[in-house]
Amino acid sequence: MSEKHSNNPYYQQSEYPAPPQQSYPAPLGPPPEYLQPSSGHPPQGYAPYPQEASRSAAYDPTTIPSTHLNRTPSPNGREGGLSLASFFGNQGPPSSWQRPPPSNMPYSQFPPMCLISNGKDLAKGFPELPPPCQLAPHPFATHDVAEEDWKRFLADVKKGASLSGAQRIKSNVIPMVAGLGFLGGLFMTHAIENRMKSRNRTAAGDVVDHWNHYFFGPRRMEVVLCQGSERLSGREGPAPKFGDPQQRHMANNLRRRRSSSSSSSSSSSSSSSSSSSSSSSSSDSKDGHRRHRGNGHSHNDYKAQRRAWKAERRAARGERRAERRARRDERRARKARGEYEEPYQLFVQPV
Repeated sequence: MSEKHSNNPYYQQSEYPAPPQQSYPAPLGPPPEYLQPSSGHPPQGYAPYPQEASRSAAYDPTTIPSTHLNRTPSPNGREGGLSLASFFGNQGPPSSWQRPPPSNMPYSQFPPMCLISNGKDLAKGFPELPPPCQLAPHPFATHDVAEEDWKRFLADVKKGASLSGAQRIKSNVIPMVAGLGFLGGLFMTHAIENRMKSRNRTAAGDVVDHWNHYFFGPRRMEVVLCQGSERLSGREGPAPKFGDPQQRHMANNLRRRRSSSSSSSSSSSSSSSSSSSSSSSSSDSKDGHRRHRGNGHSHNDYKAQRRAWKAERRAARGERRAERRARRDERRARKARGEYEEPYQLFVQPV
């Protein structure tokens, strides 16, 4: 690949050899309702690359099913993933999702990179700069990631974490409907917005997953959003860590210092309603008596079945309580370690 002038400050000859050729399961493309004619222009600051006629049909955006427009599981397998149609609206998904990765790029291996957020509030976003790396040229230059691609990705992550207009209206209307005073309504609005922000963290993770699925993955890269040891995107498991102290130093140098008031994340535990369970239990008991009389089972058999059924329900409730306790203990442990006070991180690593 001939060297061209680039607006990327890290662009020069790579010291890492190109990895062996391997097949990557390419995504099927953006939803069909969002298809837009390609401009045919290369990313700004990069040299044009030839388009091969024999490109795999797996990159054809028209092959994706239309059901993807609904609220479907995110690419990492979590149920109830982000709805792309509602998130992007009339603007449509990024045009870079429709750009196939060029075959003449080296896609060289690179050390993991990291970009640190502007603060402990994910809605404040990240510095609009590429993650620092000692490797030259910068991995973005060898993996077809242009400046506008990265800035659009950062903007989408910030949008996913920010409160929407409807959420802000809801957080202010609920205290008014509840009839709270000014001070009580202020505290309640703050609590509601904190709860909404915690849910938006999951939405921001889904945004990262979709970008990995449609853009970074085919370019043999993966971006991981995390805070402390908590991983908010991608597969299950611990969050990546800095392997090189110099890498942490460079990432911290890129971070913009902002004076912001400290905000604590409120943890709340949900309890199941006993009245609904008792009413359902009584209705099930009546139905069981009817079935008992109709089928002619003996009274002892019916009592044994009831005991077994109640034992199963108690075991299921115990499992749910144990899961809630485990999640609550995990939140408390992270809060005790101060992880909620840490900034967010975007790790970029090769795949």
